[in-house]
Amino acid sequence: MNNEALTKSSIENPEEKFFNFSWQNFRDATEREEYKKYASGNPYAEVDVAHFKDMVNQVSILWQKIERNKTPLALKIAALYHDFDRVFPENASNDPGLKTIRRAIDTKSVKDLEYGTAEGDPVKFIVHPKNCAAIFQDYNKDNLPKDLLEDISFLVERHESGADKDMEGKLVTKLDAYSKSYNLNKAAEIICEADGISFFTVIIYSYAKGRSIERIKKKIAMSYRKLKNDARSMVREIPYTAVSDGNNIIDIGKLVHEV
Repeated sequence: MNNEALTKSSIENPEEKFFNFSWQNFRDATEREEYKKYASGNPYAEVDVAHFKDMVNQVSILWQKIERNKTPLALKIAALYHDFDRVFPENASNDPGLKTIRRAIDTKSVKDLEYGTAEGDPVKFIVHPKNCAAIFQDYNKDNLPKDLLEDISFLVERHESGADKDMEGKLVTKLDAYSKSYNLNKAAEIICEADGISFFTVIIYSYAKGRSIERIKKKIAMSYRKLKNDARSMVREIPYTAVSDGNNIIDIGKLVHEV
């Protein structure tokens, strides 16, 4: 099915169908033998799918909490695909050459890429998000309209650094192309915040296994500091469970509340 066939006026309930297309493609990607082989026994990969699903839930909670209206379709799909290069470890951004499926980003040119307000590690804040967006586009180009693809890619590229801001630190206004009803940079702030929250709801348990208490506490403190006040309240309200690393019982809730 091509983009011409998938116009918003040509089918009933287009948003539901577009999300279903995206969800099915995502499931197909995680069922690949290459990914299953990579994920087997890998504590990070084992929680990937749970993290991706949780991200859809977290962006919906945050959007409705802040905007009090229906969560944009692009934001939900971007949440599902935000770390999509993990599903293709043979082409992930931490591989030699930083190659994607269809695109290679020369490490020498990373510093020249124009990219919002990203700071720090160029692999984490620029190459990884751009890889994810490129792989997402390649994997879904025949299933989604071009304007929706563009909106989703914009959000995926900003899931680590958040929205584009002006010199005064205010969000740049960028109307979404698909529905023309909201500022994409508001959604970019939310997907970045949701990623931080999902560390506490899903990832923290696998991270804690095999690491020292001091290292776990340091990671929790670093992740917590990145969150805004509302998100900090949310992670403090999570009903944490203890986790065993085989030798010790780690009280995750206690460590979070000690921050």
